[in-house]
Amino acid sequence: MESAACLSPEVELLDVPLVEDERDELEDPEFKVETPPPGAEGGVCLGSRPGGAAKAEAGEKRSVLDRAQALVLRRDLGRLAQLHKEKDLLLQRTRGELRASQRMDLLTRQQQRMKAKEANHA
Repeated sequence: MESAACLSPEVELLDVPLVEDERDELEDPEFKVETPPPGAEGGVCLGSRPGGAAKAEAGEKRSVLDRAQALVLRRDLGRLAQLHKEKDLLLQRTRGELRASQRMDLLTRQQQRMKAKEANHA
């Protein structure tokens, strides 16, 4: 990452009002602003290494790729969550059908026993 002393168009200035003490410091005659050296134009900063812009560009590309990958992962996670919900609903329905089937079997056996008892008593 490049030095924080580098002033570039990408750096956003904060819209924070200055406090009285800060104004006094800025208006102080001892407060000097140094102009950047001639090589500082074009994104080159003091203390930066050669190829720093390329590294920053590669970092931006990586950042874009990371965001794209995060988007894909979020989408996949959403799909997995939806599949999990559907699976849970399917299991609940299947369990309900199984209980209903077991009740029907129980009723059928009870009816058969009742018919068998009636046949024996008659």
